[in-house]
Amino acid sequence: MSITSKEIIRNNFLFGSGFTLDLEFVCMIRNFSGQTEHSENVNKLKKAMTFDVIIYDEKGNKFYEKKDYATVPYHSFYELKSSDLECEFDYSKEYLVNIRYNKDKKDHETSSREGAVFFNHRNDKTKTCAVLYDALPHIPNKKDYSRIALLAHKCWVSEEIDCHLYFCNLNTSIESSTINPDPLLIKILNEAGDVLYSGQEKIYLNSIFKFDVKKYLPKELKLDQDAAFLNIVASASNSQYPIYSLLKNSVSHDMAIEHSLPPYYYAFPSDIKIIRDNFIKNF
Repeated sequence: MSITSKEIIRNNFLFGSGFTLDLEFVCMIRNFSGQTEHSENVNKLKKAMTFDVIIYDEKGNKFYEKKDYATVPYHSFYELKSSDLECEFDYSKEYLVNIRYNKDKKDHETSSREGAVFFNHRNDKTKTCAVLYDALPHIPNKKDYSRIALLAHKCWVSEEIDCHLYFCNLNTSIESSTINPDPLLIKILNEAGDVLYSGQEKIYLNSIFKFDVKKYLPKELKLDQDAAFLNIVASASNSQYPIYSLLKNSVSHDMAIEHSLPPYYYAFPSDIKIIRDNFIKNF
């Protein structure tokens, strides 16, 4: 049975483990309706939801899978902690975590797609950050894997501050370790719009690619205590890409995290098409 684009979006919530940054995760799996209590449909949706946990390694292999991991009552949530999972992680590696919701098709339109992830420093529990975002980006033109265009993803770097972009990608048609034949294209620009880096990365489908910004900056660029404001643009295809940036102070371990809303939240479809077409053509 084929999986539609809408089911790919509605059923999956993706994030990276954060292990290579000495972090642990807590994912809040929510079972909330988008309907108000006065809606005539809300009584039909007052039911529990189960979810599966699927974890992929850095090469897109399934590292862990458990169907119907837990049940979430209606209008409630479940805390999934990395420390609670029955598997032996290699904390020197990153993993892609996929929370797959088990819902009836009729529930998709009125169920919340948003999930929340907390990242806590493994050795200092007072250092934490959290982000709430949609399961997967909107897919334009009813295509399963439309080319993504990442624009204006801002980041800060300094002597002590590192910025890490997490490219989480999911392609439900791939069952084995497969390198995406279409590489991820990335550019770093400064505040004046000058290109500081331009390159491409071959990444595995169903995996995490962590882009450590400082690693790709030119050596002649000297960083000091004042944070430099940079802009990242990127393009990729053949998969769905939730993307977020995580800032971490290497001395104090303070953190911040951001997930930028996709353009369909704040732009007209006609404008999005013009921007996307121009971006992809001139990247």
